[in-house]
Amino acid sequence: MGITVQDLLDSPSLGLALRAGAKGIGRPVAWAHISEMDDPGAWLEGGELVVTAGLGLPSSASAQAAYVERLAARGAAALAIGVGGRAPRFTAAMLRAADRVELPIMEIPFSLPFTAITRLVATANDGPLRRQVLAQLRIFDTLQRSVAEGYGLPELMTRLEDVSALDIYALSPQGRPLFLGFRELVSDFQISFPLAEARSPFIPNGYVVPITLSHRRVGHLVAIKRGLDAVGLVVVQYIATVVALELATIHREREVLRREGAEILSQLFRGSPATPEMSARLAELGFEASQSVRLVSVRGRSTPLDDRALDNHLCDLHVPHLMLKRGEVCLLISAEDRALQALADFSADFSAGASRPVGIDGALAVAQRESEWSLERALERRRRIVQYSSEEVPALWLPSDPQVLRQTVARLLGPVMDYDASRGTDLLKSLQTFLRLDRRLDVAASELSIHKHTLAYRLQAVERLTNRKLAHLDDLIELRLALYAKQLLADDAAATVPPLALKPHDGQLAETDVAPGTGLPGITTAEPGGRAPGR
Repeated sequence: MGITVQDLLDSPSLGLALRAGAKGIGRPVAWAHISEMDDPGAWLEGGELVVTAGLGLPSSASAQAAYVERLAARGAAALAIGVGGRAPRFTAAMLRAADRVELPIMEIPFSLPFTAITRLVATANDGPLRRQVLAQLRIFDTLQRSVAEGYGLPELMTRLEDVSALDIYALSPQGRPLFLGFRELVSDFQISFPLAEARSPFIPNGYVVPITLSHRRVGHLVAIKRGLDAVGLVVVQYIATVVALELATIHREREVLRREGAEILSQLFRGSPATPEMSARLAELGFEASQSVRLVSVRGRSTPLDDRALDNHLCDLHVPHLMLKRGEVCLLISAEDRALQALADFSADFSAGASRPVGIDGALAVAQRESEWSLERALERRRRIVQYSSEEVPALWLPSDPQVLRQTVARLLGPVMDYDASRGTDLLKSLQTFLRLDRRLDVAASELSIHKHTLAYRLQAVERLTNRKLAHLDDLIELRLALYAKQLLADDAAATVPPLALKPHDGQLAETDVAPGTGLPGITTAEPGGRAPGR
């Protein structure tokens, strides 16, 4: 065992005087750390004697007490302050704080050089330091053999634990095991996840080291000492680097699986029959033939959704999924509540719409529309996740009875469809394009290869035939739902109507570029709060 605070106080050559924190004098001193910073605790590993002339010591009572509490929180063994120099007066609040946290505070005589303290501590700890160096050499030998013999990560971590005298936990930003098969953090250690990007916190008898990948923090390595021979922070950082390299390999493998999943999901959307090979691969990816699934449409609200981050999040939680990005992100997940809860735990600012449960080989085209409609509702309400047909959805949802859907289409769109059929016009197509392109007149007219005044005239005709106003939110929703109903009834293989890829408005109507004098009613710049003028 090395030197203790009591041993330093008992050394006549040092002449140290104890001022507070007497209950902590039995603490071992691993190293003497000289610092004049106002927060030296941020650079401590634990067990250090902090030696200072007091230049960084604050003068106010409350600040001195906080200074002592920060040192104790980082595991400092004691605080030694030079007297007769520029150190401020010790306040009673600081001494009381030291007694409360049991951090010894000692005075250093003006005549004693700081090097006398550091030399004595280093000499007294010579044996433990030698054991640390030998342990580090064994660590490096284990890493070298892992490359030569091809250890898997679990086996490598087991061997590193044996030679380092540490219990090692690789944790995700949410505090869960970063790799399949790794154990949960023991309940004795309470760490708040996710941690800030600042220096990782001190924990008693151990270390928390960030795991970084492409300059981004992706998790934490928590190492708990098993005994006095446990290695120090530097070696723990080496181990974290090994974990990061393994994680980079895993992410590359995930990227391959993500692309494969996107191709499978795309085939399912096209209605391609599941071959025996595809069914076998789906089973390997976690989807059995008899399993119920949901289709979920996900879109970022304030910023575009990071689909790779979402993929890694679901993989970290071991949630089987297929992902396809086309506008919004389409996810195929299990119908179990656990899968939706895992999505809800994703830290990004997003909204999602979930379909009803269907079979893996069921009507994914219908499920896709259900998820898109639910996503639209989630975006309008700024909700995290809205499920189709849940209690949260108001009565504006379309009925599931096909006959009622046909009646809805006939009632709302029948006059427009009859007009197009009898006169060879494209009013319905013009309405669909206008809504799909976020009600931007110029953009929709360009896609239709017509002048924007012509499109404005066509939309006026739609309003007359349907007796609806596109400026009125209720009328707009009715027309949208009627178009959705028409899509739902259409034969997917022969459908001529492109799916509506509606964009989020966060409760606001989009601005449109309409030249003065076009006479198109109801297409104007939106007012704050999502209400058109006059409503």
